[in-house]
Amino acid sequence: MEEAYIKSVENGDLTYAGFAGHGYCYLNYFAGQELDQVLHRFRTYTNALEKYGQGTPALYQTMYMETIHNLTTKEDEQWILSGEHFNEHEMIDAFKEQNHKTALLVLYFHKMQLAFWFKEYDLAYEFSQIVGENLDGGAGLLLVPVYHQYASLIELARYSDLSGPEQERVIESVENHQKYLENLKSYPNL
Repeated sequence: MEEAYIKSVENGDLTYAGFAGHGYCYLNYFAGQELDQVLHRFRTYTNALEKYGQGTPALYQTMYMETIHNLTTKEDEQWILSGEHFNEHEMIDAFKEQNHKTALLVLYFHKMQLAFWFKEYDLAYEFSQIVGENLDGGAGLLLVPVYHQYASLIELARYSDLSGPEQERVIESVENHQKYLENLKSYPNL
């Protein structure tokens, strides 16, 4: 992805460069690289994306940066993405009004992920439902299969606290998420 970014900039295809640069950064995030280094990479690429007028991928970058910031410095309500890099309180209504499903997907994915990591499973479940409502805004994004993995884990984390009928719904939901992930095996490039 980094090479695609560089070649796109060299060839003047700044739109492709924007998404390649964003892809390079978020793959580093999901690969589990050291967060300070990932945050530095996000900052560097975000500055370049803004310079090239690539506002959409730069917007997504800011959500990742705020997530990393919350993981490394915030002590409470880590799932609220409002701080140094991104402010959900200023953006969420605009995303909804514009029906910006990709932005809603990215935002609520991070909120879901953070709530899960900090063992706020009911909140993570609420956020996962919103992510699910916006999956059509994520065609081709890595977030979609990762969402299915997290949605399963969130359901299972809540399982023992639920009643019998709700437990049955959880089993069915987890099976559906797992079927989705199993079907990805038929696509060799994933």
